[in-house]
Amino acid sequence: MPSPEKLATDATVAIMLADGFEEVEALAVADVLYRAGVRSDLISVTDARHVTSSHGIRVVADLMLEDVDLSTYTVLFLPGGMPGTLNLKATPAIQTEVLRRSDEALPIAAICAAPSILSELGILDGRHATANPAFVKAIAEGGAIVHENPVVADEFITTSRGAGTALELGLELVRQLLGDEAAAEAARALEAQGFDPAQLPPEFSNPERMRAALGQFQFLMNTTAGPVNWRVVEDSAKQTAYAGGDPAPTATEAEAARQAMSV
Repeated sequence: MPSPEKLATDATVAIMLADGFEEVEALAVADVLYRAGVRSDLISVTDARHVTSSHGIRVVADLMLEDVDLSTYTVLFLPGGMPGTLNLKATPAIQTEVLRRSDEALPIAAICAAPSILSELGILDGRHATANPAFVKAIAEGGAIVHENPVVADEFITTSRGAGTALELGLELVRQLLGDEAAAEAARALEAQGFDPAQLPPEFSNPERMRAALGQFQFLMNTTAGPVNWRVVEDSAKQTAYAGGDPAPTATEAEAARQAMSV
């Protein structure tokens, strides 16, 4: 991707491309980052800068793997797709960098099938994560605590479900790199729905309570009579950051959530 005309940060994202990658997952994230002023580089792990996606679309990478030092990037991002995920997994430099980042608690993001790479390397054990439904079993077998959220962030590891959640993953990376306000602004520019923190009930505006939100809303979805306000459920899910166990919401929060979900 070209560098944004106005950079909002020195942070950079390495987007790794192997033949068979899912083009929406890679390019949607790159687009969101570009709009927010974050430089991302498309890096080919093949022997050419032209990389062919899982749907036969040829993309020209910015750089070749042999010409970069992955340790200089703030975030390492692994798109999914088949056989792209298998080709990334078979690249020794990817495995080495993933393990190095795990040891040093440095940011890694993966989407769709690519979280299975992290799982097979043992770094999802005991961590909250998500993946494409076809790969949920694989990451669970690797010890992951599996969720169905569009995006799940657990400390330095961020995972997402697939092409349909790629914009949300991009927004989450913007949030991590630039903050909530920048992510909300990027969402508005994209006409993305459900990410603006202003849409959340005020009782859930404290980041410390966000870990509780999804569990509480799941409970309410199962117990609340009448129509459910799905926008509120979706907003809370997208704002949830799993950094540990889910603390029990207070009675006030539970009641506020119940009222917010009742149309």
